[in-house]
Amino acid sequence: DMNYNRNSDFTPIYDAGSFQRNDRAIIAENRNAFIGNISNFQLSYNKTFGDHTISAIGVFERQINRSDNIGSSGTNDVTDKVRALDQALEPQVSGNRSYFEIQSMISRLTYDFKEKYLFSASIRRDLSTRFSSDVRVGIFPSFSAGWRVSEESFLDGVSFIDDLKIRGSYGETGNLNIEDYRYIPTIYGNVFIDFNDQGLQPGNTLRA
Repeated sequence: DMNYNRNSDFTPIYDAGSFQRNDRAIIAENRNAFIGNISNFQLSYNKTFGDHTISAIGVFERQINRSDNIGSSGTNDVTDKVRALDQALEPQVSGNRSYFEIQSMISRLTYDFKEKYLFSASIRRDLSTRFSSDVRVGIFPSFSAGWRVSEESFLDGVSFIDDLKIRGSYGETGNLNIEDYRYIPTIYGNVFIDFNDQGLQPGNTLRA
């Protein structure tokens, strides 16, 4: 998936009387680009021999999102004939870039005997750029076991039970629903702080 947008805007100098007046020509341009890619590979295996059935599956998935944004603007209070940013008297430029990647490997094994005794185990390994390098990888196991009691001979003739199964399971999971680069300390400027009762002073804040 790929998207590219470019927007340009120009407001000329005008005087329409009363409150409808603009003393400065304003020009602005914004460009946004996004590239997203998802790759998925899967292998599966199924085998039945006698009363035993085994199935296995392995999955690898990789997702990448990359975005680049840049915005520029400027004003000119002399003329609005030149509509170019390099002719602006007060040019301003801002922009940001983000990158997100997650790699997942999943494997699962299931086994049953006569569809009566059931077992399943899986393990998932995730790597996400939303975490620092020392905790970027997470491993999440899970398993379950079941017993289809209704298939036992001692329930033959019990007409009011069609299907009765007892199942227990355990699993671990993770959460990556956080902002990109949240683990990196960030300095914010243009903050005013009342320092030692000396009035508001310009400063910076640190988000750790």
